[in-house]
Amino acid sequence: MIYIILSLSFFSLGLLREKGAAPFILAIACLPFANSLSGYFYKFGLYSYDFFFIGALLSFLSKQIISGSLNLKIQKWALLLFATLLAYAATAAAAGAKLDVYFLRDLRPAIFALELVTAAIIIKNSEKILTAKTAIHIVILAGFTNLIWLALSIAGIISSDDEYYTTNNYKYFDSSTYISALFAIYFLSQRKARGRTQFNDPLRGIEIVAFLTSLISVVFSGYRALILATAIAALASSVKDPRKLFLAIATLPACAIAFIYLSTLFGADRVIEGLTIDGIFAQLSTRYGPAFDVISAFTPTNYLFGAGFGTVFEIDWFGYRSLDTTNNFVDSAYVTFFAKYGLMGILMLVAMVFSFRSISPTSLRTPISAYLFVLFMVYAISYQPASAGIIVGCILLRTLNTHLARQKDEKLVRLQN
Repeated sequence: MIYIILSLSFFSLGLLREKGAAPFILAIACLPFANSLSGYFYKFGLYSYDFFFIGALLSFLSKQIISGSLNLKIQKWALLLFATLLAYAATAAAAGAKLDVYFLRDLRPAIFALELVTAAIIIKNSEKILTAKTAIHIVILAGFTNLIWLALSIAGIISSDDEYYTTNNYKYFDSSTYISALFAIYFLSQRKARGRTQFNDPLRGIEIVAFLTSLISVVFSGYRALILATAIAALASSVKDPRKLFLAIATLPACAIAFIYLSTLFGADRVIEGLTIDGIFAQLSTRYGPAFDVISAFTPTNYLFGAGFGTVFEIDWFGYRSLDTTNNFVDSAYVTFFAKYGLMGILMLVAMVFSFRSISPTSLRTPISAYLFVLFMVYAISYQPASAGIIVGCILLRTLNTHLARQKDEKLVRLQN
């Protein structure tokens, strides 16, 4: 029932496009769209938030057709990614691949690509989505609600049927964690203008609160890769501003100490073991082993085009979690896409990065590239539910940046007059 209500609500908001984007962004920022809780928002291969993008895309295409001026100048990189994945699927189907649940699940990256296309359409009118102040308030809510869900998870008030998440209830991240990470990076990417940051005086206080809340949200998530990716992207974003670079460098040790302390406090042996070289290699071997089994059987052609659409991996350790041991991906976009699509798969990931760059504020384009390239090492983001937060985070920050840039220009005009 929850799935149906959310899906219908998001579809209705999607039909409104820019006018429906604000409540949708708020929902993604506040509701627990976490991998551990996907049971309430995932059915039939679709997440409930997919319907927002479906509605928005249908609304855009309908308007274009009715007006008689079909303008398809849309996100070329995401569209290329979608077309390539569709070509792989069609080739596999024509070759007699079994059209089972695993085949259908491999359409997730194609759906993700279409959502990037839709995001690019929505941000063309980004100034109509949110005001700057509202956008920053949503960022604060994203970090704050993330910490609330974490606290409820630790207390056992919200839990998953999956034993892995029950045992590791001290760790929590969802779509809002990605929003928090992107804002922290964006904050550090802002350059000074005439002795001031791009944020104007009325917003200075709340944007600092948003930055601190976002930082705490990411560190307390307990996920090493998310923290590392955010740290690397933060350094990349602040490298041209000595004050911001100093802030980023000074913050990193504090974050590392807090992370290690919390891991020790909650008895996170797996996390502590993963801080050693041997521990990292052992964990990566467990994560990537099923895909390496596929790659080890490659022919020369497979290195170029992979094992094909619908390729699955046998993950034995899923057994203790009472999960299907056959899965469409392993915990790495690089390894997953290479096993399925060979070198073409790596090019697909590059296209995905360029897609995100095109919907990000200019100052965030290099940092978000670094962020994604790190995340790809341990997350197959186009398959995972929380990843909607990256798309929504880009829409939110693009909207915020549009307003701040306009306010900055207006201020400069007033100073010149």
